[in-house]
Amino acid sequence: VFFYLSFKYLDVAVATMLLFTYPAMVASASFILFKKAVSKTKVISIIGTFLGCILVIDIFAQSTAISHLGVAFGLLAAVFYSFMNIYAEGIVEEIPGLVITFYTTIFSLIVLLIFNYSFIFKIPEITTTAIRSAALLAFFCEIIPLTLLYEAIKRIGPMSTSIITSIEIPASALIAYFFLSERLSLLQVSGIVIVVVCVSLLNNEK
Repeated sequence: VFFYLSFKYLDVAVATMLLFTYPAMVASASFILFKKAVSKTKVISIIGTFLGCILVIDIFAQSTAISHLGVAFGLLAAVFYSFMNIYAEGIVEEIPGLVITFYTTIFSLIVLLIFNYSFIFKIPEITTTAIRSAALLAFFCEIIPLTLLYEAIKRIGPMSTSIITSIEIPASALIAYFFLSERLSLLQVSGIVIVVVCVSLLNNEK
């Protein structure tokens, strides 16, 4: 909710950049609160993926004035996303990722219906096209990625998982380039390369 609220005050690129400060938050919380060691490789990967993401989303080309409220919403989105990654580590060992996704999705539905109860009266007006689109989004953008996220946290921990998920931004840029004919500047391509290299560094860490 905070992520979408930030769109009202910031360019999408800026809001996305703020969200992807969460790998640094996960690393900081793991180090400060749980006394987990943060290797040099992870520090380099966090800094590198963040800088690479900034290049990919071409934040320097954004012209909208920066809103302090928008920045606050964007950072709060990152804080809660970090909490989800860290908290999940304590439960993924005993509960399968798909089960966690099921319960979190049900709870989200209940909470959102409470805050957006007027939607219930509009249900008869929903078209089959809208239902089909919602179903596709739910499956490909909620069930699959969240389940895989929890399984990744179980195997490599929240810190490495949060760094690797930064690949989302260059992946989106490449998909937009190939399927939506959007342009990619040399600066954006450089950002994609930096993110991929930094993520691959984790594979070489013993």
